Amino acid sequence: MVNNNNEYSYNQIFNNLISNIPLKKSEKLYGITFVGGPGYGKSTIAKMLSSKLDIYSVTNDEIRRLYESLGFSEEKYSHDIKKMGYDRRVYLLKNKTSHILDVNMEFAWERAINSYQSLGAKLLFIELVCSEGTILRRIKEREESFNQNDNYSRATDQDYYKYLELKKNNQNQIPPDMIFYSIDTDKSIDEIEKQVELLIKKIEEI
Repeated sequence: MVNNNNEYSYNQIFNNLISNIPLKKSEKLYGITFVGGPGYGKSTIAKMLSSKLDIYSVTNDEIRRLYESLGFSEEKYSHDIKKMGYDRRVYLLKNKTSHILDVNMEFAWERAINSYQSLGAKLLFIELVCSEGTILRRIKEREESFNQNDNYSRATDQDYYKYLELKKNNQNQIPPDMIFYSIDTDKSIDEIEKQVELLIKKIEEI
């Protein structure tokens, strides 16, 4: 646990993280997450869904930036950062608050499903499809505008290639019937928004 001369504890940082989360009880409790690596457009879709569904969107990059702002390195505290992401999900579910996870969960899909089911919620996997050319262009554009205070991913093209290698060697790929919906993020924003509207209709039917 984080403890730098007793200045900050894990619980203090966690309480800071959740202090601004707007809890909103849902009749149908669910989480929305993604299947797709760096540059696939997770944050764009998460923002659209958050706005249109009026539900909160969370990202692990927010936790990384919080640790960074307190002077703690991501490398040294990676275990705490992962644990905090899990604890935040549990906090949201225990407070009956549906939400969006701006995270790729394809390498931990079984564990994630079990976690949500154990708390009476569904986890909806949204597969994102995109060409490599568009992905690499997005990553390059984002690299050029990295801001120390933002909560967005700072993935590089090397992170993208690492993702492809992990995907290639993954022996437990998420089955097609576990994919709730697929979105082609190679399209224009207007066309992506139309796909998101169709997704929302399907969500409303669960």
